[in-house]
Amino acid sequence: MFAEVKPLTLFGSLKSITFRLWDESNKKLISFRKLRQLRHEQVRKNEGNSSQEKDRRKDE
Repeated sequence: MFAEVKPLTLFGSLKSITFRLWDESNKKLISFRKLRQLRHEQVRKNEGNSSQEKDRRKDE
């Protein structure tokens, strides 16, 4: 288990300050900024799907 763990460098430790959340799907730490980006992408995707669904309903 621990054989796969990389040592933490000084640069890596400073970079890790921005990591706050655990991403279950990708199994890694992410920042709040990345979470906002993912949420915006999901909203855009859902908006696109809902407009396509409305178009399908009009056609029926």
